[in-house]
Amino acid sequence: MKDLRECWLLLLLVAFVISIGQGCSSDGDKTMRKSEIQKSDSIHNWLLNDKNYVNKEQYRKVFMKHFDEAIAKKNYDEAKMLLVDYGDMIFPLHAYDSLYHRTLNNFIDKHNETLLSDSTSATLYYLSANQYHNLNQVEKMRLFTLKGLEKCNFAHAENMIIRLKNFMGLYYTEKSQPEKAIQVFMEVIPLAEKLKAYRRLGSLYNNMAYCYDMLYASTESARMYEKSAKSFLLAKDTTNYLDLSITYAINQLFFSNDTLKTVRLIDSSLAVFAKYKQARGMDSCNANNGLAYKYYLTKQYEKAKYHIDKSTDYFKSVGNEELLPYNQNLATLIYFAQHKKLEDSPKVEELAKQLLADESYYDAIELYGILYANAKTQGNYAKALEFRNKEVSLNDSLTVKNQKGQLFELEKKYETQKKEQEILTQKNEISQKNTFIALLVASLAGLVLIIIVYYLWQKQAKLKQEKENGMNFTKQLLENTEEERKRIASDLHDSISHELLNLKSIFTQDLAVVNTKIDTIINDIRGISRNLHPVMFDKIGLVPNIEQLVERIQNQNNFFISTDISYAGKLTSADELQIYRIIQEALTNVIKYANAHAAKITIEEQPDKILVELRDNGHGFNVKETLNSGKAFGLHNIIERSRVIGGEANITSSPNGTIITINIPKKL
Repeated sequence: MKDLRECWLLLLLVAFVISIGQGCSSDGDKTMRKSEIQKSDSIHNWLLNDKNYVNKEQYRKVFMKHFDEAIAKKNYDEAKMLLVDYGDMIFPLHAYDSLYHRTLNNFIDKHNETLLSDSTSATLYYLSANQYHNLNQVEKMRLFTLKGLEKCNFAHAENMIIRLKNFMGLYYTEKSQPEKAIQVFMEVIPLAEKLKAYRRLGSLYNNMAYCYDMLYASTESARMYEKSAKSFLLAKDTTNYLDLSITYAINQLFFSNDTLKTVRLIDSSLAVFAKYKQARGMDSCNANNGLAYKYYLTKQYEKAKYHIDKSTDYFKSVGNEELLPYNQNLATLIYFAQHKKLEDSPKVEELAKQLLADESYYDAIELYGILYANAKTQGNYAKALEFRNKEVSLNDSLTVKNQKGQLFELEKKYETQKKEQEILTQKNEISQKNTFIALLVASLAGLVLIIIVYYLWQKQAKLKQEKENGMNFTKQLLENTEEERKRIASDLHDSISHELLNLKSIFTQDLAVVNTKIDTIINDIRGISRNLHPVMFDKIGLVPNIEQLVERIQNQNNFFISTDISYAGKLTSADELQIYRIIQEALTNVIKYANAHAAKITIEEQPDKILVELRDNGHGFNVKETLNSGKAFGLHNIIERSRVIGGEANITSSPNGTIITINIPKKL
């Protein structure tokens, strides 16, 4: 079981380191780079090809040649892109490159004032921060990370912000402040989820898992590693997915002690690797580590040694000194399991001290256990006791830390349950409020619907009534037309025809009598003509005709009519005739039906309209009922004539009299 713990922590750390490196590139970054680098630009493609970095000296010479040329030509944008290419190349290797870092920092120092807030400038600070991280100079890493964040004032800076915030989390991790680191990671995760930056999410979850490992919160750690693996799978990041799937396999073995299941999981992970068309160096390194662990578990020690040596050779070729101790640790386990002794006990003791200094406690415990067994076999009991005491002391220390980790998880679970309860309470309150709001909205909607239905019903009823009134008006118009024809025919027959017959019979009589008869006939004809159309209306206008109408009605009826007219003749003759007919119709109705003693006619010309008003002191009537009765031809005649000239008639009536008001807008 101790072997399992040691290798599990080994691979967890490898996963942590790789996720930092692979976090440098993403689909979003590649898109950004394609917009800045022409595909035909062979030097950029050459620098981004990891096969060319195998010969580091040649790679550096090519880089420096083109970089110096760009600086000499003052083509600083090209120089920045060359630095980014080099940085992207070495980032996944997690290796410090002194030439690159020196060149990068010199460029930043000389051009700091001219470095604009853009993605490339922010990337330079990010890459320099990474080099300081590889040197374990965390304070300088933090300084350049903050400077990089200051440059993130450009559009679509979210991806770079996530990368730099990730480094801030790593800073707190390196300072042994995992809770602060978790807080930083948690702050930036929603942004990565919003952007669907799955590779970033994988890196963030992986780094959070490592922080939970530092807190010995194994349950939370396993949950974060699972999220990390899923994110890398969504991002199609085979490098990190391969590494984490192997880590997951070892994690399962640690808790279940099921060797066969672990081997099957490693095989399924390696099946993914077998499908790679062009595996990167780190992919092959991960695969070799998985194979080494598989063969170690199945006691095929020669194969295990072969694959761990392949992985170690890769780390040495890229200058990755940081991960070499963990490979040496697994190689030591393989050698001891195969030979039942240590090849170089002092070297293993130094390795154990180094791992202990790096806080890799499980690895150190495992090595002290092997050192104890080896010293005991050799009869060196003093050393055996020393190693045994260190092993026990570390185990006791880890027991306490594991208990703290369990307490941390219990507290986290309690806080989570407390928050969930608070959220549930808030949801219930919101649900109740929503129910109330829904009922209120439904009530308002129902009320509005009722109002709309009532309005539409009223409108429909009004339209129906107006249609019916229109039909009645048309019917009455036709009937009145016939009545008017009968009246004219009767007047002609009873008056003029009769007078002409009398004239014929008295033609032999006195000439004075004849003249009198002729005058009577002429007056009758004038009366009939005047009733049909006012004489000289077009020539003398509206006002004189109204005065004649008033005078004639007053003479023919015992009725008093007053007038108040201030009209300057702004309407057409046709419109004036309609006003005349309206007043004529209104006075006729007053005399016939109102039982009134007096009436008043008002015509007032205002700036925007002409007001025509006729009021009487009669007994009044029910306007709506009368209009809808089908027998109010005179009133409908007034309304329709008002509409013809663009006006609107308003009829109000009470026991004190009736007022007919017509507003006629002036035409421009």
